[in-house]
Amino acid sequence: MSIDENLYLRKDLEPQSFQGLLAEPKWSGTYSLPPGPFDVSIYLEARQRAYGAKSAIMLVEFISPDGESIPGPRPLYRGKLGDFVYLDVDKSGQYSFALEAPPRCVGIRFGFAAWKSLPKDILVRNEIQLRRTSLADPKKISSDPSGAQPFDPAVITGRAAAQVDSVDVSGALLEAIYGAHGFEGDGRSRMHTRVAGVLSDPLRSQLADSFTVDPLMPSTLRAWITARKPDVVIIDQAALRSGPWAGAESTQGAALYRDILWLLKWADRSQTLIYFLQTHRSPDVRTREIEKLVSWTFPSEVFDAGEADLEGTELTRKLQKYAAAARTMEEIN
Repeated sequence: MSIDENLYLRKDLEPQSFQGLLAEPKWSGTYSLPPGPFDVSIYLEARQRAYGAKSAIMLVEFISPDGESIPGPRPLYRGKLGDFVYLDVDKSGQYSFALEAPPRCVGIRFGFAAWKSLPKDILVRNEIQLRRTSLADPKKISSDPSGAQPFDPAVITGRAAAQVDSVDVSGALLEAIYGAHGFEGDGRSRMHTRVAGVLSDPLRSQLADSFTVDPLMPSTLRAWITARKPDVVIIDQAALRSGPWAGAESTQGAALYRDILWLLKWADRSQTLIYFLQTHRSPDVRTREIEKLVSWTFPSEVFDAGEADLEGTELTRKLQKYAAAARTMEEIN
């Protein structure tokens, strides 16, 4: 392709169509691209609750003549998924980046994934625009026409776009995701975040020193959820294999699974975050069905990408650490 032509995430879709972002990256095909500086422009639409720093990421993979991935030059971040830039999503629509293809580059492909946003809260347009620039160093490109302000290729710039859907988000939910102040919050505000879930005793103990934690029981789950409306819901796979919820993943636990399914659907209707901690590598009959309906599954490799630069929340850090440790113990035993 020419460096001044548009490319697409999917060639079988219309250029103006949109795709919802998930934790798993959506990749474009590979397109020819010689070394040197270029601009890339994308168009996003998002629900208001997805606005914020690092809501999503754009992955950039440079391809060598032998088909191998080539590390991109700074200021691209480097994580387990490869080179990427953060997308600080707001009501703007058009986002532009100045990048440079490294030596030996003959091709490029792009990937897009949700980061701190919920699945499908951010939509990316199928069409991606690439334009060759004449500057020798893309770090000199400016977002100010006068050239007075240096442009940071890791920070997006935007133009006004069509109004997106407006969704009210409770302060408690924002604290659960980001903390009361920025991404961390203080201990007192976290204690006001109500976490409910199908929990094993070890996980409940780990969370209780930082959050208000309520374990859910089969006999009272629906009434409790309807009356109390927690800020975050957690399903611990370890709790589905022992205790009052034992068998909920299997064909023998049909009644228990109906309660789990009701909980998942309630979370979707109420726009409540719901996390699944997959503490066992071997899935049961209904494990995959649960995974498809939750906001996020831990442990997550995506969660670790760019970890040195990522401000994680107290809750997600605890869940990632707990789930990863449980999987490690399973392997040892």
